[in-house]
Amino acid sequence: MGAGTKPPIGNNPDLLKPLVFPNHQRGLKIFSYVVSAAVVYYGVFVYQWPTERHCFSWIRELKERKKRQFFHIDSSDPALIHIREQHSASEKDR
Repeated sequence: MGAGTKPPIGNNPDLLKPLVFPNHQRGLKIFSYVVSAAVVYYGVFVYQWPTERHCFSWIRELKERKKRQFFHIDSSDPALIHIREQHSASEKDR
């Protein structure tokens, strides 16, 4: 064979089959979607970028604000907790 010539493929039909079999493409597609979503989530919310401000800063701040609002205890919460405890104690007595 000279320089730049390709070897012959031959008559082997196995060489013409696709590398990904049709029955497995759906699983591969779902797997690639899950991995892509995980990589995006990690890059946006978890990874510590070397600069203080970056393009994902606003969404991280929004997430932290919403998390603080969700886990915040209002001044009315202890009274509500006390009423709930009394109600559950009366349910146990029955």
